[in-house]
Amino acid sequence: MDRQLVLSALRTLSTEHRQVLFECHLRGASVAEAAVTLGVPPGTVKSRTHYALHALGQAIDAERGRRETTNVATGSGACSPTANVR
Repeated sequence: MDRQLVLSALRTLSTEHRQVLFECHLRGASVAEAAVTLGVPPGTVKSRTHYALHALGQAIDAERGRRETTNVATGSGACSPTANVR
């Protein structure tokens, strides 16, 4: 997956969602460790992680759609196998 695509999608997430993804997925913290670091109950870490991953997936799909639309409009990449395919 394109690094810029992921970074662009991450920027659309709320601070709470970015924080929980950083703690659990980048730092590799356990739910209990992330809960202490973030100052929230473990259940909140689990819930935020679930919703953050969902929101990240939607943001990535939206960013892909914007990029495909731009590529088609400018004529660049229009012949690639994935152009206009979702």
